[in-house]
Amino acid sequence: MLIIRHLNGPQAGTEVKIDSGKARVVFGRQLDCDVQFPPEETAVARQHFALVKKPSGAWTVELFGTPYVAIDGQPADNGQVLRDGAKIELGRVGGPALGVGITEDARTDNYLKTAGQAEAASPRQIATQASTMAKVARAIAAVAVLVAVGGGAFAAYNYISTGRATARLESAQKEFSDALAKEANLRIGADTRTHVARAVYQVQLQDADLRVRGGGTAWVVGPNMLATNAHVAILREGIRARERMIVRAPGQNGQVYESSTDCIRAMCRSTRSSSPTSD
Repeated sequence: MLIIRHLNGPQAGTEVKIDSGKARVVFGRQLDCDVQFPPEETAVARQHFALVKKPSGAWTVELFGTPYVAIDGQPADNGQVLRDGAKIELGRVGGPALGVGITEDARTDNYLKTAGQAEAASPRQIATQASTMAKVARAIAAVAVLVAVGGGAFAAYNYISTGRATARLESAQKEFSDALAKEANLRIGADTRTHVARAVYQVQLQDADLRVRGGGTAWVVGPNMLATNAHVAILREGIRARERMIVRAPGQNGQVYESSTDCIRAMCRSTRSSSPTSD
């Protein structure tokens, strides 16, 4: 049996018992919803989300697009299994809240109870693991820079930064970005995402034939001012005659700027005298 309890608002203390034969429960303000909220509770959509009962007896979350649903303080994943005692919040963190009670239906056969099952990682767990991998990879890259700058072992730095550490970092960042895409759509508005996407510039090396290759990234820190990483400053000191370092603005036709030699050299000297990861 599924029991839904209202935890706050004008319905606090009331509960809805769902018939054991029902396999889909819709939550919202419309009169045809199984669990209804008052019309004035505008944090809740007319049809906000649903719980779906699987053949195993487990109740899972069915999201209806943009309406916000959180389970125990974390944004819900589509298909997430609901546990007995879970707390559901709608509209926002701290919004209209529901408590969930789940009891196993009475058995009508003599089959033994199914053993506990292994659980696949959710997108949120994958994101957390990817974030940890990214931090480890960044730490490895930072050590490589320290060896190159402090000990003069540039070959060791080049080997590590272009080898295993870089591959791990790129893989972790891609996995992390993919896993957070859905949550970004829920938490971050389109205007904000557009501004963030335009805030990161690409640093490139251009040779005498105007061919370019990536050298790193830079980001906005103030009016007419970008910050970058230590390895970009090192690359700037190693360019040859008729080569130059340029910075390309985001977008298909992003404007190109030439990096300041004095600025890059000052950044490189600052990097060598302090932390190798300083910008």
